[in-house]
Amino acid sequence: MAALVDRARSAGAVRPDLTVLDVRAGLLAIASLRSLPPASAPAAITRVTNLLLSGMHSGRSA
Repeated sequence: MAALVDRARSAGAVRPDLTVLDVRAGLLAIASLRSLPPASAPAAITRVTNLLLSGMHSGRSA
């Protein structure tokens, strides 16, 4: 995963301060939503995923 984060940073696709720990924390946050009721889980997972990706993105066009 470190190589993937390094490549994404080098390409300018993610924030320059993004770390592997940030990515792991995001994945854990998404995984924690599995315990939600089936009717609400998909929307919550989509929302949290979009928020996390927006926060990790560099804002530049890669």
